[in-house]
Amino acid sequence: MMINDAMRALIAEMAAGDVPDPLGQPCTLALVWADLCRLTAEPLPPEVAGLIDAPIPLRRLRPVPKPRFKPAR
Repeated sequence: MMINDAMRALIAEMAAGDVPDPLGQPCTLALVWADLCRLTAEPLPPEVAGLIDAPIPLRRLRPVPKPRFKPAR
């Protein structure tokens, strides 16, 4: 499977799984690598496997802005 074919398969799988705007989803390169290995039936390298279940450091998380509501008059 070529890279473009694997990426199209991944995007189609995400869309079929009700992931809105698959190309706009934030994700790590490790997650993409793992999914591409799965789609192409290649073994997952140990350094990638070690990252899949690792906790995300809090400093790397971006805060989600709170919506600003205007009081009803």
